[in-house]
Parts: sequence; C-alpha cells; structure tokens
Amino acid sequence: VLAQRERGAMKRLWMPAAFGVLFKRTAQQTVRDVFVNGVRLLATLALAGTFGAVWGEQSSVIERTGTIVMASVNSAMIAMVKALTLFVEERPVVNRERRYYGALPYLLSKIMAEGPLDAAFAGLFGSMVHDNCHMLGDKNAFVAAICLQALSSSALGQLIGACVPSPAAALASGPPLMVVLTIVGAVGPSGRPPLPLLMEPLREVSAIRWGCEALCVSELTAEEFKGSTIAQQADQVKRHAFLQRLGLGGCTVAGALVGQAKLLAGCYLVTLGALVVSRPSKLPMLPPEH
Repeated sequence: VLAQRERGAMKRLWMPAAFGVLFKRTAQQTVRDVFVNGVRLLATLALAGTFGAVWGEQSSVIERTGTIVMASVNSAMIAMVKALTLFVEERPVVNRERRYYGALPYLLSKIMAEGPLDAAFAGLFGSMVHDNCHMLGDKNAFVAAICLQALSSSALGQLIGACVPSPAAALASGPPLMVVLTIVGAVGPSGRPPLPLLMEPLREVSAIRWGCEALCVSELTAEEFKGSTIAQQADQVKRHAFLQRLGLGGCTVAGALVGQAKLLAGCYLVTLGALVVSRPSKLPMLPPEH
C-alpha cells in the first residue's frame, strides 16, 4: 500500500490509518516467514531439550541456581539478537517511508504484531525447561518471568537499533552491551558482585537481573519445601540462607516482574523518542544547474 502510494502524491497518513496499514503488513510478514519461524521453533525445542539432558537430574540448590541463570541468559540473548537483526534490516525501508507516518504507529505496530510470537516462543522454552529440569517452583511464575524477560530484551534490541546511526553499528554494539548487562545483572552462586557507583544504573536496566530475581525466588521458596517435618524445616532454613547469600532476601517474584515491566515500558518510551529524533530530514529543493 505504501509503495503504491509513494509513486503518486500522498499526504501523511492519520495515525489510526497508519497503524492499521503497518500492523497488517508486519503481521503478514511475520506469518509468511514460515522458514524463520520453523527454525525458531526447532531451535527452541533443541535448546530446551539440551537443558533437560544436561541439568535434568539436579539435586543441589547451587545446581538449580545455575540452571536458572543459564535459562535467563539464553532467552534474553536470543530475543535481543532477533529483534535487533530484524529492526536494522527494515530500517532503510522505514526511513524512506517516514514521510507517510510517524514513529508512534510504526512502533506500536511492531509491538502488537511481533510481541505475541516472541512471547509464545519464550513461553514454550520456559515451560519445557521447567518440566525437563524438574523445577519445583510455580510453573506459571517461571513461564511469566521468561516471557516478560524476552519481551524486555526484544525491546532493548529495538532501542539499540533506533539509537545507532547504521545497521553495522547496531550489530556491533548490541551483543557486547548484552554481555555487560549479563555480567552486572546475573546471580552467581556467591551472589551478585559489588559494582562501582557509576555502574549501578546498569544493574537497574538489566533484564537479566529482574529475570534471575524472579526465577530464583520462585524456585527457592517453592511450596514443596514448606512443611512441619524437621527435614522440611531444615531445608527451608537452608534455602532462605542461600537467598540471603545471593542478595535476594528481600526480593519477591511479584516485585521482580514489576521491575521487568517497568524496564519494558522504559525501553519502548526511549525507542519512541529515538525514532522521533532520528527521523530523516527533508532535503531542500535546489534550482537546476544551467
């Protein structure tokens, strides 16, 4: 539709009309890309199966924590790289079409068309990892944390793609930034490393930090460990002490999910601002040379 109208005189589309056109196009592209979706499905199944084969018979608290961190890091990295790659691939086309629509309908169409599929793949991965690795925490909380983290990481990929000047720069800066956010946000067996004061904000904007918090607290405070027997009470005390050692003593699943949701909303807002600022400027009409 936009390509056809580009050949003739056309005014800027009203926002609802622009959203409708862009959403339809993005949704059709997402559905028609059967090969990519098939590869994503196979990769999700293979990765979740690998988790089960390697960590399916874990017994110690430390082993479960390691599995949780690996699941968090993998889902976040996959979502970020996918969103970043797709965003930079379509950026030249979007720059040519920006005279017809604004940044808001474009970003909303991408969120509404691509977000459900991203959440579906992340949810499938989280559900399979929970079952294959015999996690004891609430399955719904586990899957919700994985899905929300994948959406936040995808939003981060879109943010990077909107802020950098070229596709090459986006692909060169995205993965290293994700590694940094993993270092400052992931939870290790000995807890989180202390950070210099200037690096503390990085932990606040790390999707992996919120994902690890939700997953660890859900697993280590599972109902299976609560009871009246001496063994259950001793195990509960041990897990509570381990949470304290990880620096998660005052954390809750709900609090981590809220933090992840705030990060997601913040990424969308900054991405919108970056798209508005980076809108291609109109070149002035110059008289022909004689």
